[in-house]
Amino acid sequence: MSRSFFRAATLFFFLTAWGTVLAAAQESPDFSLALSPGVVTLPQGAVTSFTVTLDSTEKPTFSVSLSGLPDGVQAQAPTMRAGIGTIVLYASPTATLGSFAVQVTARAGNNSRTQVLMLNIKSMLPVPQWEYTVLAANSDDEFLASANILGSQGWELVNVRFREGGTPPFVGFFKRIKR
Repeated sequence: MSRSFFRAATLFFFLTAWGTVLAAAQESPDFSLALSPGVVTLPQGAVTSFTVTLDSTEKPTFSVSLSGLPDGVQAQAPTMRAGIGTIVLYASPTATLGSFAVQVTARAGNNSRTQVLMLNIKSMLPVPQWEYTVLAANSDDEFLASANILGSQGWELVNVRFREGGTPPFVGFFKRIKR
């Protein structure tokens, strides 16, 4: 047999072995998974996010899934590559309240890694209810004295209008959170 045949056969076996190593690496890439932050608080009716860090010396595609989400909470977990990605969580206005251990699992080939995210669902944030009042005064001294009294009662000045020659010349608009 000729030297060129041995060279070709050696090259063939080398490439076949290298292809097998590459295929095995793609089927079972080694990687690590980290979450930040590890505890997320999400009010009902709100949206938040957390980051997923996937560290690998290879370049696989990762699928990320979440299990253990409470009723009324949805997650948007895109397909990722190695690096940092974002997962978005949405809680409906009627999402179940409480603390939940959510398993975040990343898969690449035959390997998977799981981390636990603590998810706290809180009641919907109240929307402040305001009350308003109008103050009319005939002079700046009268307006300031009355505005100071309103201020001591928790009223905030929103706007003031001065109209020279108007009756009354000073009009102020105030608001405060309903008690």
